[in-house]
Amino acid sequence: MNTPDFSRKITLLSKSSERLGNASMTAKIVFWLSFWSFSWMLAVYAPVSDSTRLIAGVFHIVAHLFIALNIGHDANHNAITNSPFLREILKRSFDLVGISSYCWRKNHNGLHHHYTSIKDKDVTADGRTIMRFTSSAPWKFFHRYQYLYAPVIYSAVVLNYIFVRDFLDFGRYLRKSPSDKRIWMALGECLVFKTFYIGYMIILPVMLFSGNKIEIITLFILTQLILGQLIIVIQVPHFNMNTRAVSEENLSREWNRNLEFVLNHSSDLAPFSPFWNWVLGGINLHVIHHIAPEVCHIHYPQLTKELSAYCRKENKSYTYYDSLWDGYLSHYGYLKTMGQKE
Repeated sequence: MNTPDFSRKITLLSKSSERLGNASMTAKIVFWLSFWSFSWMLAVYAPVSDSTRLIAGVFHIVAHLFIALNIGHDANHNAITNSPFLREILKRSFDLVGISSYCWRKNHNGLHHHYTSIKDKDVTADGRTIMRFTSSAPWKFFHRYQYLYAPVIYSAVVLNYIFVRDFLDFGRYLRKSPSDKRIWMALGECLVFKTFYIGYMIILPVMLFSGNKIEIITLFILTQLILGQLIIVIQVPHFNMNTRAVSEENLSREWNRNLEFVLNHSSDLAPFSPFWNWVLGGINLHVIHHIAPEVCHIHYPQLTKELSAYCRKENKSYTYYDSLWDGYLSHYGYLKTMGQKE
């Protein structure tokens, strides 16, 4: 497979209906939404023991992460269906689990994919002073220990999305464009979904559950803290010991340069594991995702195999970690390196 052939295939696929979801993707959507609804019904309404309710509640909150990764991510890239109605419905799967799909699209599609790992533009590279992800970020003495306190910071990521970050983003958007009706409408929608989320996740269980109310709220918080650790799988592919430093001059919209850029600045996690490919919704196959974000993740495993073969033939560097654990270790090693004073 030569470069033009591979380039042509990705270009054609990105513009064709074959890029969208298929029967396998439909089955995934049905599975995760069914898992979400059944676990909630079991936790709240089923005539079961309190311990069973708690276990079901944990599984329900875990389902939130996999709905976001498997459905919300692709839907907000318009990568599942050509139907405008279904597309808008599936986009709201993010809102269903407490995260504003509007803010996510602006931050992820508009910034992360256009300015990958560029400080002050890509939100994933913004450590808010607490974390230092790039060498261009100012160094603080406490960054020496960021690889130690990072798990605590990461744990709060999901709770931050739900209760803080989306509102800060809307505040920023409205300060910039206070008369933009689209932002006000999106904010109104966000408030409706946030209210619904807090209602079905906290208020209703507290009202109906016969156990200790503090236990319910504690379980909610603890499970969200665990999800915070898992969702960092999005961060690992861009910030590890094998990705190169990024400067804005690197960016280009030409496909071949984009391929080179992605190969240099992204990596994959367990790319040949059927289990992780299915569970993580292709987030672990980050190289192909950045080359063709409008392609449904259901196609990523095959495309990744072809990319790997192409890189071997052309003697190009394709970085991947055999396991998620190896990727996480490399990420924390990277944090330790970034924590050293220049």
